[in-house]
Amino acid sequence: MLTRLTRSITPLLLLAALPVGAVFAQSSSSPAGNLRLVDESNVELTREPSDLADQIYRVPEGTSALNIAFDFSGSSPTAIQTRVLGNLGATLYQESETYDAPGSHVVTFDNKTPLEVGEYVVNIYVGDDVYLADSFQLLVGDEVVLPTPQDEGPAMEIPTPELGGAEAAAPAASATLETPTGTGEAPSGSPALLALAGLGMVLLLGIVLWAGRSAMRRS
Repeated sequence: MLTRLTRSITPLLLLAALPVGAVFAQSSSSPAGNLRLVDESNVELTREPSDLADQIYRVPEGTSALNIAFDFSGSSPTAIQTRVLGNLGATLYQESETYDAPGSHVVTFDNKTPLEVGEYVVNIYVGDDVYLADSFQLLVGDEVVLPTPQDEGPAMEIPTPELGGAEAAAPAASATLETPTGTGEAPSGSPALLALAGLGMVLLLGIVLWAGRSAMRRS
């Protein structure tokens, strides 16, 4: 699951490496666009099917050079910068050149050594302000798989903490202090209370008898 999550976050990290305030969405006003990966005959490679993006290419493991093509429609000298970003947005290649004639142009990136298996991003920037004009994602190696929106891991279960010590004794104590209700039986008194009640009744009876005899003597 962690691997799946890391792969889904990688493209965001690559884009985060771009200059702050210099990233704009590609529009029809941009003189450069249609960024693509081509072979030595300038034929576009087959794009990788994906639900996440429509500009994803895959090259076999061991590839060391990339032919990056784009279309330029401007008529005045314009600076175009090509950049290849690797793991965590590290810049592997960066080249700036000025173009003044419309047409298709190819920039070759030769890494000299085989590219590591993983995910890469290729961007082109336009003008002195270096704004992003177009981009595509590159996968190196057959084992690299992009996650899809439906490719989700199992739901995480949150374990219930176990109570111990004083926490475990607290519920038991509260249960002991609970008074049962609705039983219909009166609570029984203690023997001492019953004895005191009986003694009180005897004393009261004695007082009543003494008062009666006193009244009879006076009459």
